[in-house]
Amino acid sequence: MEPDRLEKLELGHQDLREQVEKLKEGSGVSKDLWDKLAALTPLITGIAISGTGLFFAYTTNQAQLKLQETQTIEKLIPHLIGSEQEKKAAIIAMSSLADTKTAAKFAELFPSEGTASALKSIARSANTKSGDRVIATRALAKTFHSLGDAYQSDKSPEKAEEAYHEALIAQEGMLGKNSPELLESLSRLTGLYQAQGNYGLAQNVLTRVMQIQRDAYGSRSRQLVDSLRLMSELYRLDGKPRIAQQFKDQADLLSAHLPVEAQATAAVGGDPSGSAPVEEGGADQQPRADDPGRTVRSAGSSTAGEGVGDQVQGGSQKRGPERMEGGAKEGQADEGDISEVPQFVTGS
Repeated sequence: MEPDRLEKLELGHQDLREQVEKLKEGSGVSKDLWDKLAALTPLITGIAISGTGLFFAYTTNQAQLKLQETQTIEKLIPHLIGSEQEKKAAIIAMSSLADTKTAAKFAELFPSEGTASALKSIARSANTKSGDRVIATRALAKTFHSLGDAYQSDKSPEKAEEAYHEALIAQEGMLGKNSPELLESLSRLTGLYQAQGNYGLAQNVLTRVMQIQRDAYGSRSRQLVDSLRLMSELYRLDGKPRIAQQFKDQADLLSAHLPVEAQATAAVGGDPSGSAPVEEGGADQQPRADDPGRTVRSAGSSTAGEGVGDQVQGGSQKRGPERMEGGAKEGQADEGDISEVPQFVTGS
C-alpha cells in the first residue's frame, strides 16, 4: 500500500507544479500588457491634451470672428435708415465682411431702392459664388415684393407694377421662366390688375400661372383647381358669365378626380401654390360673389395683393386679350367665342 500512496503523491505534486507554471505564464502575459499600456500612456495623454487644446482654440477663434462680424454689422445698421446710397453701401459691406446670407436678411428687413440695388450688384458680381447668387436673387425678389406692396398701399399702382416686374425679371434670370418660385411675383401682379379692374391682364397672368402649375404639379392638382375657380371669378367680374361657367365646370370636373384630402382643400379655396388655405378673412381668400371689388388672390402668395400668373416674358408686360371682332355695343358684355376657352382638364 505504501508504494501506491507514494505514487499518488508524486502524481498530485506533478499536477500542482503544472498548475503553478500555468499561473506564472498567465501572470506574465498580463504583466506584458500592462507594461505596454504604461509605455503608451504618455503618448495617448499627449494626443488627448493636444486635441482638446486645438478644439478649444478653434472654438474660441470662431467665437471671436462671430463677435467681430456682429460688431461690424451693428456699426452698419444705422446706415440702413439713411439715404439710398448709404443703404446700398451698407448691404454690400455686410456681404463682403460677413456673408451674403446675412446681407440678404438685412436687405429683406429694410426693403428700399438702395437695398434692392445692392442685392442686384451682389447677384450680378462675377466674384459671387453661384449659391450666393441664388440667395441674393431670392432676397431681391422679396425686397421688390415688399416695395410693390408699399407702393400699392400708397396708391402708386405704376410703381407697384414696376417693382413686381423687377422681381419677376430677377427670378426668371436665375431660376428660369417656368420655376414655381415665379408664382409669388405673378400672383402680386394679378392682385394689382384685379384691384385696378383690369381683368384682361389678370386673366393673362392667371393663364401663365396655370401653365406653370400644370408643369410643376401635374394636370390634376389642387393648385390647378383653385386657379380654374379663380379664373372663373375673374371672367364673372369681367361680365362674361358663359366663359366663367366653363372654367367653373373645368374646376368641378378636375376636383372630382382629386384625392379625398385634396378635394376637401380645393373645396374651401386653397392656395394654388400648395400652401395651406387661409381661414375666413385671411389674405388668400378668393373674391366672393357678393363682393366684386375684393382683390383676387391666389397662386402661391402669402401677403396682400397676391394673385396669379401672367403672360409676361422677360418681365415685359403684354396687354390683356383685346375685344373680339364684332364686339358688343357700349354697355353690353362681349364674351367672344367661348369655344376658344383653353381646356386645362385632360382625361376623365
